[in-house]
Amino acid sequence: MWNLDLKKYSPVYLVKTPITPWIVNEKFMPQLQANAAFVKQLIDSYPHKKRGVMNWIKGVFHTPVEALEEVDVLKYLGLKTIGTLGGAFVDQNDFDRWIAVAEVALPTERFYSKPFLSLGSSRHVLLQDVQLKGVGRNNLCIDQDFYHSWGGLVMRDALKGYLSMLVANKKTKLGCLNILGLFNYTDVPAGSPPLTLVVRESNSFRLCQIDSSFLTDTDIKVVKSFLTKSFPGLNPQEMLEKIIDHYIHAYSVGVVHRSPNKENLLIDGRWIDTESIDFKMDSSALYPFLKIVVPCPDQDLPNNFGKTFAEVTQGEKDILFYDSWIHHLYFMCELTFESYQNLWPEDIDGLNDCFWKIMRTYFSSEALDVWRTQTFHLISNNQIQFCSQTQDELDVFANISELAGTCQDFKCIGHHYDPTLGGMVYTFAQSEEDIHQVVNRLLRKWEISFWPGEKNWQEAFDQARKAIATIDEIIL
Repeated sequence: MWNLDLKKYSPVYLVKTPITPWIVNEKFMPQLQANAAFVKQLIDSYPHKKRGVMNWIKGVFHTPVEALEEVDVLKYLGLKTIGTLGGAFVDQNDFDRWIAVAEVALPTERFYSKPFLSLGSSRHVLLQDVQLKGVGRNNLCIDQDFYHSWGGLVMRDALKGYLSMLVANKKTKLGCLNILGLFNYTDVPAGSPPLTLVVRESNSFRLCQIDSSFLTDTDIKVVKSFLTKSFPGLNPQEMLEKIIDHYIHAYSVGVVHRSPNKENLLIDGRWIDTESIDFKMDSSALYPFLKIVVPCPDQDLPNNFGKTFAEVTQGEKDILFYDSWIHHLYFMCELTFESYQNLWPEDIDGLNDCFWKIMRTYFSSEALDVWRTQTFHLISNNQIQFCSQTQDELDVFANISELAGTCQDFKCIGHHYDPTLGGMVYTFAQSEEDIHQVVNRLLRKWEISFWPGEKNWQEAFDQARKAIATIDEIIL
């Protein structure tokens, strides 16, 4: 995530704060110690003059640091931001006093892709080869979505991300960025649940960092070099096909990333933000699903959970197509394809033939053909928001009698009201089993089993071994 043009990063001002180890894989201790030593070195050399700090960061970020066992990992990885500067107007003195309390500044990524231009990692910071997540609000935290704007990470989401990471690494071909450990903040706001600091690998690049409008020649060289080392002996088209195969294979063995976009997909195909991953216990494929929008006012919203597609849509007009399992898979491939074309415009072939060839490796023609012929010309909501293949509004879901027949007995497994679309977004699936709810039920058990409390290092190591054993036991 580091090493691109300096304009793709923003400084985050931080102070030390107490943390305790919760779930830590012991094999990553040398890496944790090296990054703690790196933070100590930066704090010791942090300049008194805080303006222009990104140039200082650029100068010190490649300073070699060895893992030092005597360095207190908890002392130097226990970081939180100084928050954001409040008020409608501030003057220079206010700004200088605000950043003067910082003990160190570290970079975080800026996002340069539709629709997140100039936003970025609003609760993260980068170290030499890891990223800290959940460190608090920074100056990129300007989203109106509270979940991505409040700055922290609750214990439950962190635990879900850790266990989902283990599942994905076990069941899929390319897996995820490894989480080295989970740590809990000692000082949290009154009434807050435990807040967790996630330490995960950062040895890749998000797709949102590889937008053609903002790629420099140096960026391209850096990313190409990274991919050549990640996929030795493969040409660019083979790299892309390996990633597409990973996405489709994952779905065929019951693993899905619920929030695929340029922020959560990496250029080497691994996933990030693993708290958004759901999975089945066995290795069977996920069920086909369809999402539609049924117009309705925002009062007296209907509860159609458990009803069939035929029951919900009977007599309804102006239904809109929203998404399908085919579009979900294609969307991830489309985003990755676009980034590879930005890097190797002369070496990447078209996407469609490659996508359907690999789809037929894992799914029968009988399972695919009706979806391909009936829906593939429609544009999904994700494609409208994120892709170059865009239009002003969703497609009307009409005159698709063959697909309607296929889906008529699909059950509603979820719905929410979307005020921008003026209707209910329904998810219909071939089975009533909602794996998101299944994983949530498991998570409630895991919360009790892994409840943090006061942990020392040995207990944190034992928790990590217990987590691996738990996943090995339930995942067939």
